[in-house]
Amino acid sequence: MGAAQRAGNYSVDDLIRIAGMGLRELSSKEIDRICEYVSRVGFNPHARSRVSQRMVGILWQGRMIHAGQELPSDEWHFIKHVLIQREWPENTSFEEYLESLRSVIASEVNGIMISRYQGRYRQLAFIGKSGLYKGAGGNNYILIEYRVGYGHWITGFQPVDLARQLEEYRDEIRWIRKID
Repeated sequence: MGAAQRAGNYSVDDLIRIAGMGLRELSSKEIDRICEYVSRVGFNPHARSRVSQRMVGILWQGRMIHAGQELPSDEWHFIKHVLIQREWPENTSFEEYLESLRSVIASEVNGIMISRYQGRYRQLAFIGKSGLYKGAGGNNYILIEYRVGYGHWITGFQPVDLARQLEEYRDEIRWIRKID
């Protein structure tokens, strides 16, 4: 524990682990460093997700999505949350969706929570009000999750029940910055 209390040249993931285990509080400079890093990494550019049945038949980038197709993770999340579930306003572009997630991460007034998900994964959640980003099927908050060790976002959406989303399947919950 003594080593964790001394300022060191920790990676972002190390800082999240240290705070998540309750070894010490993070400084404002460390929190800023984490936010800047996480806002930059985005979804894993190499990860692909198989399309859901609801995605089949949607026209995406000039091509029809077909059963069994795999899409880059960021595109998959955009199609699910923006085009299908309409959580963001109509006509939200792919880049606008990603920028809205980055803005939640970068904001100094939004919540930041560390938890262990499903007893296995240390995750960092960023929570902010959806405001102008709330679409017809949207909700009051945007939630972005970053997975330690994976090094990328794993989701970005507007949960129907934020409290349930933040508590279900989680333990070792520690707030870095509570949301109003």
